[in-house]
Amino acid sequence: MLKENSYNFWMQAKKTYQQFITGLFLLFIFLIGYLREAMFLVINAVYEKKEFPYNSAYITPPDFLYQWSDTTLLYLKWGLTLFFSLIFTGLTLWLIHYYFKIKKYNQFTILIYGTLILFAAIISIIGIIINSFDNVYTLSRFVIGLVQSPLVSLVLFTLFYFISSQHKTKHA
Repeated sequence: MLKENSYNFWMQAKKTYQQFITGLFLLFIFLIGYLREAMFLVINAVYEKKEFPYNSAYITPPDFLYQWSDTTLLYLKWGLTLFFSLIFTGLTLWLIHYYFKIKKYNQFTILIYGTLILFAAIISIIGIIINSFDNVYTLSRFVIGLVQSPLVSLVLFTLFYFISSQHKTKHA
């Protein structure tokens, strides 16, 4: 009896720890989303020649950004878009793997992110080919914006949590 109670205590402690780490990691993902948004607001304010405090993050742009050409700022934005797309994909994959440890969930996460990135790329490429990038930019930007936000992480985590809960209920 004592051995069973001790085992239950440690299993509950492990689950509580896992939930705590998962909660912290979700907060970290939201923090990265905020930092990404603030960075882009600042870069866009400089690119669009807006006066401070135009950007809603109320962060004074660093002086070196004003020295960069518009082309360099655009390259910076493209590079940061790629960087944050990879960061959010990786963070979400780690979160899903850490909490659920189900290979199908990991594969589905990769599929969702890959599909979103591919869709945004195809839209952009079509716009460039037909010399109409300005007309497709808004849609492409929206799709790649999803990849760079905590929204997909939250939706996937909630979906997998619901599926796992349903599976446990059926087999209990």
